[in-house]
Amino acid sequence: MTEERRGGGGDTRTAILDVAERLVQSRGFNGFSYADVAAELGITKAALHYHFRGKAELGESLISRYAERFGEVLSAILAGRISVEEIASRKAPAAAPDPQTEVSGVAPSAIPASTAIPDPGAFAVIEYEDAGGRKRFQMTKEQIVVGRGGRDYWTDLKLETLPDVSREHFRLRRDPASGQFFLKDLSRLGTTINGDKVPSSIEFVDGEKRDRNVEAPVPEKARIGLANVVFLEFRSASNS
Repeated sequence: MTEERRGGGGDTRTAILDVAERLVQSRGFNGFSYADVAAELGITKAALHYHFRGKAELGESLISRYAERFGEVLSAILAGRISVEEIASRKAPAAAPDPQTEVSGVAPSAIPASTAIPDPGAFAVIEYEDAGGRKRFQMTKEQIVVGRGGRDYWTDLKLETLPDVSREHFRLRRDPASGQFFLKDLSRLGTTINGDKVPSSIEFVDGEKRDRNVEAPVPEKARIGLANVVFLEFRSASNS
């Protein structure tokens, strides 16, 4: 999806921003989903993704719009067209949203890990938000596969998101002896743990794809990023 494409449809884009701004003011940035915005406008979530790749990008656009408004006011003050007293007497605008506090945001190290508690018998719990909304996954197997999935790709945790996320993006394994979790990156565009890039386990030798069986340890609480598109809030049972 190109920037040119997402930049089109100005009226719809403005309407999306207007609804999102109102929802931020009434619920906070974490208090609404893409589905809420789509329902308000009577459009599909796919139409939202046409203009904004994800909720983080929507939040960044809201921040830019707030910044533009404040810049206009500041220019008016400096030019003497309006006084500080007049500004102070007006209703203050709502604070701009901070996409760094949202699961689908773009700053992995700024986000606290999940506060959800794994169900009895589960090894870990994973919270995330994709195109289908806010979700929670209980890890009850020693190893799971995470990605977009497909006819020839089995996934335990299937994500509804952009093709930047691989069909089989990573494998998450729990060592039964130690209880330590390990992540194996199998993706095309990478995986991060708390903002740090995970070394890829895939290499190509003479055009052949090979798994080097490289794993990275996962802390008891972690934020796992997939291609900088979707972020999973991970919490192991031992941290509950």
